[in-house]
Amino acid sequence: MPGDIEPLRALAAARDGVISRDEALRAGFTYYAIRNRIDRGVWGRVGRALFIRDLFRQGDTATAWILHVHAGPLSSVTGPLALRLLGWTVAGEDHLITNPNDVQASIELRVKILRRSVAQHVHLPGLPPLVPRLEALADTLVSRSAPAARNLLDHALQQRWIGPNDLRTVLVARGGPGPRGQKRLREMCDRAASGSRSEAEQRMAALLKRVGGTWVPNHTIHDEQGQVLAEIDFAHLELKIAIEVDGRAFHSDRCSFERDRERQNMLVLRGWVVLRFTWDRLVNDPEGVIAEVLAAGARVRAHMRGAST
Repeated sequence: MPGDIEPLRALAAARDGVISRDEALRAGFTYYAIRNRIDRGVWGRVGRALFIRDLFRQGDTATAWILHVHAGPLSSVTGPLALRLLGWTVAGEDHLITNPNDVQASIELRVKILRRSVAQHVHLPGLPPLVPRLEALADTLVSRSAPAARNLLDHALQQRWIGPNDLRTVLVARGGPGPRGQKRLREMCDRAASGSRSEAEQRMAALLKRVGGTWVPNHTIHDEQGQVLAEIDFAHLELKIAIEVDGRAFHSDRCSFERDRERQNMLVLRGWVVLRFTWDRLVNDPEGVIAEVLAAGARVRAHMRGAST
């Protein structure tokens, strides 16, 4: 049998079944032997990549190797696939590869090749070179539609994967892949910088001036032993109305969700009316926010009058 199959199988096993044609040739397989194995269904081919069928395990690792082999040794895996392999859960099969050379993207998979060099790579056992997470996120934001990019950026901020200014380091370093990428990255940087918790609090403070009354920012609630139980963003001490505001990058992980609900329940049990407003409400429905605060105040006052008679 032509070729030394065992070293090739060992290499393929470490990559979920994927090899390159050059690796098969170096193992002693002729072009005819490779073609024969593909025709008999022992091996398969995707683009320029080969895979040994009985070792092939479909998934992100195999897909990454297929893309890397197809695009050549100078390529790096980026986009949502790299993000998932590096620990960030980003859905999507919009596969992205970087390569400084002009490489044809024709392949059965949905793939876009970004023609640029990557200064640093992430090398993990059993995986091809990966673009670092922040750059991979930037590549994804640039390549997706504007609404999808905004949703992904908001998710990344909510998950605390990045901070408001992190994308600017990418913009300064490379300005994005081409004019469109440069413009999109600048838009994403501006979006990340806006809608912070502090900005949300500033907007809420401006709305409360229109509501009227005395609102105390960052009011601390203590228990009977003097321990801090919570800090309210805005508190009306006479009416015991607590207002909480969420910036665009408000946390959405399960632990934070549970802590917030426990904190809110604690305030309600101590007689507070709790109102929570999101960044989108503050920006897109300020009149509705004011109306809800006024309605809460009217309801509390009516209850206080009823209790005093």
